[in-house]
Amino acid sequence: MPDIQIDITTDAFSFQQVFGEHFATPLAEMTEILFARASHEIETGFPHSACQTALQAVELSRWSNNPCRPYACGLAAQLLLDNGQVADARMICLQGMEIANPDVLSDLSRLLDIISGESWKE
Repeated sequence: MPDIQIDITTDAFSFQQVFGEHFATPLAEMTEILFARASHEIETGFPHSACQTALQAVELSRWSNNPCRPYACGLAAQLLLDNGQVADARMICLQGMEIANPDVLSDLSRLLDIISGESWKE
């Protein structure tokens, strides 16, 4: 790895921008791998592991501005909802809606409606 100088004392916005410039590509690749892994974990019957993996993909995508972030947010929100974590599901779903394109936005909006219907369980 090349010697990279990143000022860790700068403001949060500048830090995230410089960090992203240096690490966006590997982080984007890791995000996509984690998203695929979460999908695999769902298919093989490990929903709790899938939820944690999807949340990791959401967090990594935040640093890389990966276009799969809204999808990762939707997957994580659905898994959180399935696990009874309604408030967390709403928060993650709203994060995805902030950056989603119109096609994904409509899916996330429908998911948010379902989450809202479950809010009585909180």
